[in-house]
Amino acid sequence: MTTANTSQDRELLELSPHAPQLITSLIQKLDKLYMQKSQSNPHDIVVSMIPPLVQKARTLRTNFQAVNGGSFGSAQRDMID
Repeated sequence: MTTANTSQDRELLELSPHAPQLITSLIQKLDKLYMQKSQSNPHDIVVSMIPPLVQKARTLRTNFQAVNGGSFGSAQRDMID
């Protein structure tokens, strides 16, 4: 594993416990954008792009929550250390 990959892996390891909260914040921001755009310009292409993004984000959040409470398991930590 290269130094760059190891550095990125460590960063992911540090951020992974916070992933569900970060994704929740992203979902809230997307919902707010959707409401603003749908009221001001309902024909804007962005309006049709947001719901699939929100659905993917919700799925991702569920997956993070299902795997060790949103953090890497010991096997992944061992690979990094």
